[in-house]
Order: sequence, then structure tokens, then C-alpha cells
Amino acid sequence: MDLANVEGHLQPGIVLIGDAFQTSCPAAGTGVSRLLVDVERLCTVHLPGWLKTDGMGTEKIATFYSDHDKVRVRRARIQDGPFPAGPDFRGGMRWISPPPAFPAAKSQASC
Repeated sequence: MDLANVEGHLQPGIVLIGDAFQTSCPAAGTGVSRLLVDVERLCTVHLPGWLKTDGMGTEKIATFYSDHDKVRVRRARIQDGPFPAGPDFRGGMRWISPPPAFPAAKSQASC
């Protein structure tokens, strides 16, 4: 489940990666893997080709955002959240009892 998507991100010379482009549900734990895919695709596929020609227009930048592997990972990660289709409150909300208290740690001072 994505929490926020950037709008107006297609700007000449600017690429947003990871959470700067799209934040994901922290419960899924996929933010770092998405960031690493973005960096890998940018550094090994897109930048080498972009730097062979002048300019850094939106046409070049758009190829990064539409990268097949990047899009595939982003779509897969959307399904990884705890509520892939969004939360469902039709059954109502209920309180869950707090977890049991853990015994206090015993200090073992040594001098």
C-alpha cells in the first residue's frame, strides 16, 4: 500500500528515487528494496545512456519512471502491504488488548 505519490515529478535534470518518489507502507518493510532497485536501474541502465548525449530533458527522465523493472517492483510492493486493497472497516473497529508485560530485567552490576 502506498501512502503518498509525487505529482509533477517529471522535471528536466531531476530524478526522484525511493521514498522521495513514492512512500510505501512501513509495515511491509519494502522501502529499502525499492530504493535499491531505483538506484541500480538509474546507475546501470539510464545514466550511462543519458550522459552520452547533451541535455537532461524530460524525455530522458521519463524513461527512468517508465522503466519496466522499476514499475514491476513498484507494483509488486503495492501488494505487499498489510491492506493491499485498502483497509476494510465494514466489520467495525475493536480494541485489541495490550501485549503482556515483560518482566523487568535484573541488573547485574559488576565492578
